[in-house]
Amino acid sequence: MIYLNPAGLSPFDPEVQEEIIRTLNTFSHVLYTEAGIQHYRETLQRCRRTIADCLALNDEQRLAFMPNATTACCLTLSRIKWKAGDILLTTTHENSTILQEINELEDRGVEIISLDPDSSAGLFPQLETAVNKRSVRAIVVSHVSHFDGRIFPIATIQNLAQSHQALLIVDGAQAVGHIPVSFQQLRPHAYFFPGHKWCAGPMGTGALILSEKCGGILARRDGGKDCQQETQPYWTRYELGTQNIGLIAGLAKACDMKRQAGMHGQILDKIREEWKVRLGHYPGIRIIEWDGPHAPGILSFACLNEKTEQFMQTVSSTHSIAWKTFTHPSYPSRLSVRVSWTADTSKTELRSVLDFLKTP
Repeated sequence: MIYLNPAGLSPFDPEVQEEIIRTLNTFSHVLYTEAGIQHYRETLQRCRRTIADCLALNDEQRLAFMPNATTACCLTLSRIKWKAGDILLTTTHENSTILQEINELEDRGVEIISLDPDSSAGLFPQLETAVNKRSVRAIVVSHVSHFDGRIFPIATIQNLAQSHQALLIVDGAQAVGHIPVSFQQLRPHAYFFPGHKWCAGPMGTGALILSEKCGGILARRDGGKDCQQETQPYWTRYELGTQNIGLIAGLAKACDMKRQAGMHGQILDKIREEWKVRLGHYPGIRIIEWDGPHAPGILSFACLNEKTEQFMQTVSSTHSIAWKTFTHPSYPSRLSVRVSWTADTSKTELRSVLDFLKTP
């Protein structure tokens, strides 16, 4: 199989697997004894600090471990003090599971406005018009589009949200481990990501990072004091139940390995440019991109007719290529393909796929 879908699930390194097993084996000898509870807590805090360091997050207590990004989104949205008539802004490029959580809010009287980011230059005016025209309660947006890798201007959106007292909630699923993410510059109210995509960590892991100013914004489930008034770390309100410290240790190991190895953005971007050039010669295919920045490890293209769609499906099946097929918002009636890669993806296989894509 030629695997071109780390944007969906990245294989993880044997060292990550070894870290999971080692951590669980160690814990199995102490379990929930006094020594075991101490070991459990110390392991979580060590992993919290490791991941925080990878993200230039100055306070690891703002990081809560999650089983996945959807759970993090659900928890965050559920803690906001919504009122009937509140407005939530989002885009057509959000993941389907995140959109499902957003749309659930309509039952609570929240109005959902979904913007189409057809161009980098046009996105901010759309957002600005929306927040100036209506009182927006929250903006939920991806850092990087899972459809085609376009990078949204989070810092600019952050400033807009702050100036209008709107919450900013960011889905970093396609960003963390793929492009540089630093919380020295980013200060959304909430930012979440899974461990199994670009971080190359185990499934069943992820993190939610909360703003330093979350007090008065995110309510407790029990109706108690807001987190600004509490002495307990933010994560205690979001890590529900016992955590799997083996998987979390694997995530921390994966993140640290990624930090040490670097993002390899130039290498990934070189591959992306080669694909763009080669695919640009094929009739029936259109590269999907906008006039702004793109993440280097993702390229998507649309099949413009049924013949090309059938050809892509045949190529995928015949040569056992694993890539993402989907419906892109800009081409709702046609099949689109998302190809993704990391620095570890075989360059020979990448080029061989291009050779398979002969004119249908």
